[in-house]
Amino acid sequence: MVRRLIFDLLVAVGKEHPQALVYPLSVARQSTNNDTNSEPGPAHKIMNRLREHSEKLLDQVLLVSQELIRVAISWAEEWYSALEDASSVYFIEGRVEPFLEILKPLHEALNRGCSTLSEASFHQCFSSDLKQAEDLCIKFKETKNVGYLNQAWVYYYQTFKVLALQLPSMKTAELRLASPQLESAVNLDLAVPGTYFVSGRKEGNQETRVARIAKFQPTLPIIPSKQRPRKLGIISDQGKEYTFLLKGHEDLRQDERVMQLFGLINNLLQNNRSTTKYHILIRRYSVIPLSPTTGLIGWVPNCDTLNELIGE
Repeated sequence: MVRRLIFDLLVAVGKEHPQALVYPLSVARQSTNNDTNSEPGPAHKIMNRLREHSEKLLDQVLLVSQELIRVAISWAEEWYSALEDASSVYFIEGRVEPFLEILKPLHEALNRGCSTLSEASFHQCFSSDLKQAEDLCIKFKETKNVGYLNQAWVYYYQTFKVLALQLPSMKTAELRLASPQLESAVNLDLAVPGTYFVSGRKEGNQETRVARIAKFQPTLPIIPSKQRPRKLGIISDQGKEYTFLLKGHEDLRQDERVMQLFGLINNLLQNNRSTTKYHILIRRYSVIPLSPTTGLIGWVPNCDTLNELIGE
């Protein structure tokens, strides 16, 4: 009964304010998309109801989320990180199955083929060695002969060494190479992430409160830290540029909940007579998860990173 009431409430909110739900629903959809044999989860069902009146908007949010995830972590970075983790699991902890499981989805992606020039370049440079390594891992599974794994690691390590030299020289991510679909995505109905808010009072023209995506900046500087996040610029249809940190290898859903808590605290401070006169507020920034491992963080201007401070 409670579940049904919540479902109906979200469907009703989605009908009036679809922009408020499309980003969270796209994440929830991915979180429950692991078992292809199971029936559609609540997120899928709500999105299907939203399609009845906002199909174009849903298609746009799925495209933008998918392509931003692609841009957040290149194949080179993904393989480098996975090989680093796999080597630790195998050589330090002595565990074989986790070693194979870490690399399995990367081999599957490589075997599916390339969608961008960036992926095609990686495929041309490394697919031969990685295919040799994959074949040796398959032979290990069939024979349980550890010698095949050791031979496979020779190929993996060759790739790892080259990537270790290449990655520091990658200073930017270009959309024409990493995501041509995102580069050509212009004048969307979709709101700029983190900008859509529902006010508490009725307004004659609610559409004026929506800052829609006009285009994405074609070049994303890469921040020189361990996770190598990107600095993403989005131009709205009102001409304003919004800047975000695009992060991969990190679950931002808990960060999003913290910002929501800070928002609640700010409301309490503003509505309390003893605190409102001091103008006490917690400084917040936008946190928009795109998947369980990727998301956007609103850029806070006039701030230095710890890495920059240490460098100075």
